[in-house]
This record gives sequence, C-alpha cells and structure tokens, in this order.
Amino acid sequence: MKLQRDNYGFVHNQTLRLANSGMVLQDIGAKINDELPEALRTVWHTNGYHGTYSHNARAVYNMYLGYFDMNPANLNPLPVQEEAELYTEAFGGCEAATQFAQSKFDEGNYRFVSTMMDKVVRTCPNNSEARTLLANSFEQQGYQAEGAGWRNVFLTGAQELRVGTMAGTAKSASPDLLAEMTVGNLLDYLAVRVVAKEAEGKDFKLTIQLPDIKETHFVELSNGNLNNIMVERAPASHTILTINKSDIVSIQLGESTFADLIGSGKAKIEGDQSTLQTLTEVMVDFDDSFEIVPRPKPGMEVDAKFYQALK
Repeated sequence: MKLQRDNYGFVHNQTLRLANSGMVLQDIGAKINDELPEALRTVWHTNGYHGTYSHNARAVYNMYLGYFDMNPANLNPLPVQEEAELYTEAFGGCEAATQFAQSKFDEGNYRFVSTMMDKVVRTCPNNSEARTLLANSFEQQGYQAEGAGWRNVFLTGAQELRVGTMAGTAKSASPDLLAEMTVGNLLDYLAVRVVAKEAEGKDFKLTIQLPDIKETHFVELSNGNLNNIMVERAPASHTILTINKSDIVSIQLGESTFADLIGSGKAKIEGDQSTLQTLTEVMVDFDDSFEIVPRPKPGMEVDAKFYQALK
C-alpha cells in the first residue's frame, strides 16, 4: 500500500515538477519513465501493465494546464485532413514519403513512422503500401507495449487500417446504467444530441413533472441550446409533460417513444403538442462506429488473411 501511495504521488508530483521546469506535455510523456526511482521500477505491481506512466503523466499535465503548451505554433493548428495533405506535399508526395518512412521503419523508429504515415494514408487512402506500413508500425509498438491498454489501441488500429472495424462494438447504454442517472443527467445527454443550427429559431419552454420520484424539471430550448434545471415551481411553459422517470429510461433505450407512452396513457402532455416533435427533429442519433484511423474502402483491404480466424 505504501508503494502504491508513493507510485501515484510520483506520477502527480514529478509531472508538475517537470511542467514547472518548462517541459511540455509531449516531452513529459517521453521523460517520465526516466524519472522513475529504482524502488518503484523493480516492483512488479508498480509497473505499467494496466496504465502507462506516459499516459498518466500527460493526463496529470492536461488536468492542470490543458493541452496547450503556450507555443504559438500549437495554438491554432490546421484541421487534421488539411494538415495531412500539406505535410504529404512537403514530403514529396505519397510514394516518396512512404519510401522514406520505410527506411525509418527498418531502423526501428516506429513512433516516427506512425506519425508520418498517418498523414500519408489520410492523403492517399488507397495506397496499399502506405496503409501496410502504417499498420506495421502500429503492430510493432503493440508488440513492445507493456501496458495492456496501449497494446490494444495499437493492435486495434492496425486491424482497422487493414480490414476495417470488426463486429462486436461494446454498448455503454444499459437499463441499470440509465436507471441510476439523474433526470438532470438524462436531459444533459439530450442536450448534446441537439444540432444547434437545426434548433435555432425553434425555441420552447417545457416543464417535466415526474410523479414517481416527485421532481419537476424546467427545460428550455433557446439559441440552439437545450438547458435544464430542477425546480420546485416551474415558470410559465409552452408545454407540460407528466411522465415517470422509468419511462424516460425506456425512451433512451429505444424501447418506447413519447407517442407510445402518451397513446397508452402512461404519459400526459398539456399545452403545445408540437414541442416534443420539435425536440425529436433537432436531435441526432450517434453512430458509435465512427472512424478513428482511415479505414480501407471495399476492395482496398490489406493483409486481410491475418484476421480470417477472428470472423
């Protein structure tokens, strides 16, 4: 327990020491292992099997100081795709960049290869040599990673580069999880699903009464943003919705809709009947299979044979 205490204290305190000495986030991630005392380095349960020192040190830095290191070059970077295309042009094009990166791969400089080839693959997504080299650089770092989290990230990245996303995406929404969230939390989640430009000019005020937990929430859509607050007495509203919290959970899980609940008498709506329809129209459903690394288009897969046994 004493070693674990000192281990966590080491990550926190040495990160801030290095930061206060002028070292930036990226360099601290590379330096922190060199700062590790032998007393922590030589004990198995303080090693980075689950989380890495590099990862956690950068998290400490980010918590206190944010991602920006005060270097003006990092203040307003280009969007990822635009930056990738310009860097690839500076490299001399996709073929020349891939050839150079291959020489660095042969030297074992896998981290640089990943940085460089990520830009090339984004610029030339159908270049199979570039795609293979980037995947290979990820794999080599995965094989070398002591931390399971890092290993999984590298190997999954390589897999997605070669064949795309495999089936089996984890789902975070569950009845137990949603049932434990407050109504304020659930309404906050609705707020992040609102598309501001779609919602602009469609303002409304909605009071939600929840008999089963004896709460009242005031919800307002204004200036493209959905706000909510728990109140004892709601101000004047366009619409009053009476519904049980348990039924809100079923809506979030896709098991029922507002229309179903109102039609069955489990919920009641008074005033402007169009408010809930407006809310539905300005929200999006999230796609949890969004791209992280550039996936191959159909027919552009590379080394698919590596994953045949996983299907």
